[in-house]
Amino acid sequence: MYYYKLYGKKVMSEFELYQCVSIDEIIKDDADIIITNEQLPEEVLKELPTDTELASKIDRHFSYFTNSWGFFGIKDGKYITAYKKENASEENLHPFILGYCIAFLFWQRDMHSIHCSCVRINGKALLISGVSGSGKSTLTTRILDTTNASLISDDVVVVNIEEDKLLAYPAFPQQKLCRDALERNGLKEEDLRYIDETKDKFALSRTEGFSTEPAQCLGMIVLDHSADVDKVQYEAIKGNDKVAAIYTNWFLFPAMRELKTDIKDFSRCLKIASKLDILHMTRPENIDSTKEQLEIVKDFFKIEL
Repeated sequence: MYYYKLYGKKVMSEFELYQCVSIDEIIKDDADIIITNEQLPEEVLKELPTDTELASKIDRHFSYFTNSWGFFGIKDGKYITAYKKENASEENLHPFILGYCIAFLFWQRDMHSIHCSCVRINGKALLISGVSGSGKSTLTTRILDTTNASLISDDVVVVNIEEDKLLAYPAFPQQKLCRDALERNGLKEEDLRYIDETKDKFALSRTEGFSTEPAQCLGMIVLDHSADVDKVQYEAIKGNDKVAAIYTNWFLFPAMRELKTDIKDFSRCLKIASKLDILHMTRPENIDSTKEQLEIVKDFFKIEL
């Protein structure tokens, strides 16, 4: 067994999750999350269609899904099971254990997962979201490399309101970068771990300054890009658009959008939106505008970087 601290919870895992922060051995009764290497129940396997690589069931007691790499189950906000398919490796399962499985598990606990990077600046959490190609990783990397910020999460951050404060819970000290990001930042691929053949990505360790303690949220950035602008455009997101920003950047949004919106999920998004200032920035394409973006971020959130 392996033992980790992940999103503020103590984890007992049959998988060696090299990305995560190790802790001392714990007994089963003290584990908040238990991850096992076992197949889905036989009655579930019999229900799965054979003509698709993706099938799922989603509910607050037991959710499961399959894909080309394996079978995954999430139960009662505590248990995750994962089992690899014939041509997969255990490491192929890691992104899904630490992605969708974790997001479903915290959803079963009525906590929210946001698809974003997150950095700790002066003790506060700044969330950086954006569609693919928007420059989320570039801005996050620039902040981490040029300021006193540290990483909270690279891809999924779990947030929750406690004592009237919106807190962001740290994942693990690893950032994923695509090949062109390595070149832009002067990194050598032989110095990094290759982790994703499908998306051609590498793992960059970000242990310096990493803390497993939660941070109160400072705000959120929503990044976009356009060929129709020649400098960074920005505005505050307000009102109902704030709720929409939280909902559409929900990590489970792709899995949930075909279902009817659960009132608990809408209510949670509404409460989170009320606790966040959200900045929308649209950058020009094919231009390095990160310096300009940093100045806008400093002014908008009134912080020193």
